[in-house]
Amino acid sequence: MYSELHFLLNSLTLIGALFLIYYLVNRYGLRFSPQGGRNLELLERLPLSGDSGLIIFRAGKKRYLGFYSKGDFKLLKELEDEESSADSLNSSGSVGRDP
Repeated sequence: MYSELHFLLNSLTLIGALFLIYYLVNRYGLRFSPQGGRNLELLERLPLSGDSGLIIFRAGKKRYLGFYSKGDFKLLKELEDEESSADSLNSSGSVGRDP
């Protein structure tokens, strides 16, 4: 009698743990990215026609400008970081106040 009750409690605990794992995976997903975030992110999109346009996207820590069409994609340019371009403008004196 005791072994049957022990087996039943162990089985219910195992089933409950499996349901908990199932819920957590469906709720929060599996995150295996070492950086804790996305490696590829679409920042902006400008449609030019029905099936072509320009996009700005981030791959890792770099930003790129690309052109897409129905059967083609071209990388046009690697863009500077916003922080470094703002620093260079401020140091050149063309934007902001002169010290």
